[in-house]
Amino acid sequence: MEKITVNIICQYQENYAYYEGKQHWKPKGSVVFSVQLDLAQWMYDDQRCKEIMTRLTVGKSNDLVRYEVVEFETVLDEPINITQEFNKEYLGEHPYRGCEHDLKFCIEED
Repeated sequence: MEKITVNIICQYQENYAYYEGKQHWKPKGSVVFSVQLDLAQWMYDDQRCKEIMTRLTVGKSNDLVRYEVVEFETVLDEPINITQEFNKEYLGEHPYRGCEHDLKFCIEED
């Protein structure tokens, strides 16, 4: 069976009024949960998989933080890291000459 990864992208929220005994939820960013499973499970029973994944991620919520599922992303392969290329291009086209020394540590020499 071919294995895939499904990323569950969630909105992360904090309760800013918890210590006053109230609820005031403020979005803070995203959190990604992931599940590895057989491609066939995802292709032929994706609705059930999504229900279980949603229940598990939302179940991580408590009185201080909560997670709301935004989307599911099917990942067929590992991410391709382009940090080195990005940094080289960024430094080459940087409009503020003289600031480059702060980022040079990010670039590995070929």
